[in-house]
Amino acid sequence: MEEYDKPEKTKPDRPGEQIETKHVPGKAAEARIQGTDYTTAAAKGAAEHPDHAIKAQGRAGEQVALQEIKNQQGQAVDLNDGGAANFPIYDVAGPKSVASVKVRGLEDGDKLSEATKKQYIRDLEEATGHGSGRVEPTSGQADSDWSQAKFNNAARYLHDRAKNGDPLPAEIGKSQADAANYLRGRAELKIPQDHATQVHDFLREQLFSPDAIQREVQASRLGLDIHSAQYQAEAEKMINRVKGLPITSAQLRATLA
Repeated sequence: MEEYDKPEKTKPDRPGEQIETKHVPGKAAEARIQGTDYTTAAAKGAAEHPDHAIKAQGRAGEQVALQEIKNQQGQAVDLNDGGAANFPIYDVAGPKSVASVKVRGLEDGDKLSEATKKQYIRDLEEATGHGSGRVEPTSGQADSDWSQAKFNNAARYLHDRAKNGDPLPAEIGKSQADAANYLRGRAELKIPQDHATQVHDFLREQLFSPDAIQREVQASRLGLDIHSAQYQAEAEKMINRVKGLPITSAQLRATLA
């Protein structure tokens, strides 16, 4: 049975005083309220780029992530400053998390293409500090050097923002090195809810593949050691750093229609 709002009675402060009754949302009611919040947030993000579909879907995802962090952590930080800036790698943060937000493959339908799933894994590699510089650098640097420079800049900028008072995880405010360690160990990738399930399965296939070469290549791209006694636990932990947004790809498509 669905749980609707329930009245909550509070004890009177003085004898003879009337008991006050107030309504507290039940779990089902809270889910409906939050669902409305998230679709509204997605629409708000999409409306920021009415003439650019890719930017619109990306910003829709970011606004959903910001609303989720605010609901869960009390405060949220828009690292892209309302879409006016393009922060390296990461998009949203709060007192307990930092995340890259990606919305890809909306044209794939219910089942993601292998190419889209691989792109999401590359996004995870970048978010965890193991990007391989697949975007061509313009400064003459090698790909790996360019990718590491991008990650280091992100860690530095986050540390600066923490020092300036943004509500970010405590480790990020300690030093740039601590910020980088935090990102390598705990930064997340947020993607549409139904996409996260498919990416989890695909990444698990790669990291636990019976093909030793395939397994080692993917593990190394995420900084994992297949020879470690803790490999299975570490691989599962990495897989679970791909977080599903509280909105599906179908809901996002409807928002963008």
